[in-house]
Amino acid sequence: MFRKLYSRLHLILVRFTFYSLFKHKESKLKKKGSYEDVNTIMENYQKGLIRDKNLNEDLTRGPITAKTKNGQRLVSAFITNQNKKDEKDFYIQVAKEWVKGYDKKPHTVSLLFIILFLLWWASGIFLSQYISNITGLIFLLGIFLFPILGFFFAGLGKGWKKWLLAAINIFFFIVFVTIIF
Repeated sequence: MFRKLYSRLHLILVRFTFYSLFKHKESKLKKKGSYEDVNTIMENYQKGLIRDKNLNEDLTRGPITAKTKNGQRLVSAFITNQNKKDEKDFYIQVAKEWVKGYDKKPHTVSLLFIILFLLWWASGIFLSQYISNITGLIFLLGIFLFPILGFFFAGLGKGWKKWLLAAINIFFFIVFVTIIF
């Protein structure tokens, strides 16, 4: 059980790390030697996928389907780039394909925290007569954490949505401060 949980968390963490890594300019990454690490990690993943029969040697889909969405995305990334197998930066291209579309996920999570803040705030207004002691503390903790977490996840995104979501979360944090004082 813990082994499955560890492998899932490892895939999530590596995918997030690659996403963060590829957000920077490529010239900086080549100087730091990060590409060698990406190549090593992706090569190990390829060997693991072949060993688990999720991927064939010729980079086609294996007889056993990967159990997690991240595993399936990884298999799809290898299949998509199978014609570039002999190129020098093959594993870099596979990693970039694997993290493609990941920048939308932080936007979604940030939007979720905005909605949670609004629901939490509205429930506090309508249920204010019942909020006291521990429930009041939980209410204030939610009002405090939702904008901070929303701002954090907005910062992980890209484009104009990043700035819009960050501004909304800052506004909601200011609302929290006015509620307290």
